[in-house]
Order: sequence, then C-alpha cells, then structure tokens
Amino acid sequence: MKFLKSIWNWLIDFLHSIRFRITLWFVFILAIVLVAFSGFIYFNQARDLQGDSVGNIQQKFARLLGYFRSAEWQNSTLGLSDVPNNTPLFNKAMC
Repeated sequence: MKFLKSIWNWLIDFLHSIRFRITLWFVFILAIVLVAFSGFIYFNQARDLQGDSVGNIQQKFARLLGYFRSAEWQNSTLGLSDVPNNTPLFNKAMC
C-alpha cells in the first residue's frame, strides 16, 4: 500500500511539473502543425489531380470532336449492318 501511495504522489508531482507542461505544449503545437501541413498537402494534391483529369478529358473530347468533324468521318459509310455478328457491340445492340 505504501508503494502505491508513493507512486501516486510521484505521478501527481510529475503532472504538476513544468517539464510535463512544456511537453504537453510541445505535443499540442506539433499536432497542430502536422494537421495543417497534412491538410495543405491533401487539398493541394486533390486540386492538382482534378485539374489534370479535367485537362485530359478536354483533350480527349477535342480529339473526338476533331475526328467527328473531319472528312474521314463525314465520308464513312460504316453502318450497323457492316459490323460482324460475333462482336460484343453487335450482340449488345440487338438485345
């Protein structure tokens, strides 16, 4: 019992010490800095990835639009009757 009481007294003294308070402030400030830095990195990466995705989609759309406006597409006579019967496109289109 005396041993537990001495540990309890030591713990109470430690929790009220200046060393413990400084350590708590250091941990608190470090946590704030880490959360702020992680948030900055996350939102920056999300913005960059979204911008890259939108740019890629716009490039692909421009290429498709260019193809559909080209003479090659305008002069093509490919219809559904020219597609072989064993292609997945034909099977799904007829269902």
